[in-house]
Amino acid sequence: GVECRADDAATLALFAPRANPQTTITSGAERASLREFGGGCTLPIGAHGTLEDDQITLRVMVASEDLRDVRFDRFSAGPNEIEALAAERARELQASTS
Repeated sequence: GVECRADDAATLALFAPRANPQTTITSGAERASLREFGGGCTLPIGAHGTLEDDQITLRVMVASEDLRDVRFDRFSAGPNEIEALAAERARELQASTS
């Protein structure tokens, strides 16, 4: 994967022809979910998105800090709705493990 600043037009233009639309869409959904948790490398959370027939399916896992309570969620939506739904469902999961 390649990352750059959102305002770096030259770099974005350079990599745009090489971007994989499926990866861009699914990783955006994954990031929306993780962002709600303040996702970093030390939190017990994970998200995995797949795209099939214009539907993104996101699988999310979150655990309590002591790892005694582990929750899973799976949901699907279209590309235009998935990030908002991912954020909403992440908030619900976070509340259920607090």
